[in-house]
Amino acid sequence: MTTLASLQQALTENYEQLQYLLARKSYDDALVCMDYRISLIDRLLYLVESEPSLKQDATLLATLLFQQEESMKKVASDHHQLIFNKLSAIGLASKAKRIYSANRKEL
Repeated sequence: MTTLASLQQALTENYEQLQYLLARKSYDDALVCMDYRISLIDRLLYLVESEPSLKQDATLLATLLFQQEESMKKVASDHHQLIFNKLSAIGLASKAKRIYSANRKEL
């Protein structure tokens, strides 16, 4: 049977693994890890529904999970900005290449 302590441990390990994968820019593996995280949170919800006496402890765990999610949102936002900047640079380089080619043909 799944206990609150085992779910907390699994969610902590999952968070650490996600941080590691995002730091390595292993996005495909991070997505798989996020899917697993969602299933762990679903299990937490099911556990609290089936054992209402755990609600207070689960609320404390939810606060911790919220902080982890906010941290991951920041990391994801930073990665999104980096990717966007790189794609923009590619677009600008492509535009510069077209302009250079057009100007070269005129000479």
